[in-house]
Amino acid sequence: MSKNAESVYLLGIKEWNSGKRKEAIELFYQASELGSPDAMCKLGVIAYQVGEMEDAEAHWLKAAEKRHSASMYELAQLADENEDEIESKRWYEAAANAGHSGAMYNLGVTWEQERNLDEAKKWYLRASVEGHATAMHNLGVIFYESGDLVEAKKWYRRSAEAGDTDAMINLGVMANDAGDSEEAAEWFKLARPNVQSFEVRD
Repeated sequence: MSKNAESVYLLGIKEWNSGKRKEAIELFYQASELGSPDAMCKLGVIAYQVGEMEDAEAHWLKAAEKRHSASMYELAQLADENEDEIESKRWYEAAANAGHSGAMYNLGVTWEQERNLDEAKKWYLRASVEGHATAMHNLGVIFYESGDLVEAKKWYRRSAEAGDTDAMINLGVMANDAGDSEEAAEWFKLARPNVQSFEVRD
């Protein structure tokens, strides 16, 4: 993307945020024509929000040709809405391979639902490396259910440190099971003030 395309796109964002929607959209179109995948993606989102699905898809496809991961992710979600599992997985994989952590996480969920835990762990791990807290939590669940409490605790802790409430609760459960009621209480307090009960979340 040229510097000119980027500057036009950023000016469009400024106008959009100040409420000048018509001017912003004109700038997004200019930036799109100059080759900005961010502008193409934004135009897709705007079209989607007003129910213009074909236009949304067209904008996202243009951006996806430039390996714009967020647009690939939007195409995957659109395929989900249309219940097209093949297209959905294809676009999630494309987005994940382009670095989109949410797509990596969704692939992990898909593989876990299909009971392919090796593939699920691979994608959760890739998402975790990108800082995806829920992916870290789900890794913890997989290890917990397989009986590897050391790895489970490690991933729950990383997830909790990234702000995931379920991971905090699960650390409290593990501490309680290990007889450490003080640590359990600390995790429950962090997760939710005045927690009265607890359970392992999955």
